[in-house]
Amino acid sequence: MSPMLEFARGPLFVFCFAVMCLGLVRNGLLALFDMIRAVRRAGDRDVPYGQLVRETLIGLLPFRADVLFSMFSFLFHIGLVIVPIFLLDHILLWRSGVGIAWPALPRIAANILTLVTLGTGLVLLGYRIFSPHMRFVSGTMDYGLLVLILVLFATGFIASRPFSPMPYDSAMLIHVLCGDAILFLIPFTKLSHCVLYPLLRVSSNVAWRFPSHAGEEITKTLYGKEVRKV
Repeated sequence: MSPMLEFARGPLFVFCFAVMCLGLVRNGLLALFDMIRAVRRAGDRDVPYGQLVRETLIGLLPFRADVLFSMFSFLFHIGLVIVPIFLLDHILLWRSGVGIAWPALPRIAANILTLVTLGTGLVLLGYRIFSPHMRFVSGTMDYGLLVLILVLFATGFIASRPFSPMPYDSAMLIHVLCGDAILFLIPFTKLSHCVLYPLLRVSSNVAWRFPSHAGEEITKTLYGKEVRKV
């Protein structure tokens, strides 16, 4: 193993993983704090948590206005979450590093999910490039993250082939560096929704419930005076 690859899989991975964990905890606590504050300030404290939870679960399913796009997005996110967690090679690294392990996906299932993630990712990238609406709402980070994920899955798939089109160490180095970069970026980008989506969805719905006297405060801010009470 080259020194660069050993560094990327060792100290750099530990640093990026620590940043991800601490960042996700921070984001989760901030979302929870905002939800508690919104409930305390709301004039209507009868928050329909059951309905919010149901809407959150339904929001995970690919039933939106653009059904085709949401289906590709749904499949892409399944692979994005399941493959890194349940790939045998990753589980073996966890077992050698911290002594914990869990059941792995069969190799054929992991390969299929990897190819599905690559295929749907390319379709989503095409949507962002050629669809006027998606191009309007997409920023540089959206393109960068998608390309980074595609390179991550592509190099991981290439490195696992017995007859690789590029040297194993080169493919694996690119794969690990992309993985480290994604771990580091998760708390600071949209990638965090893959982990915190249920909490963020519920907390945002609660936070949008206006506090009492919101109308008076808005009028005062806009016009510099309070509303005359009748």
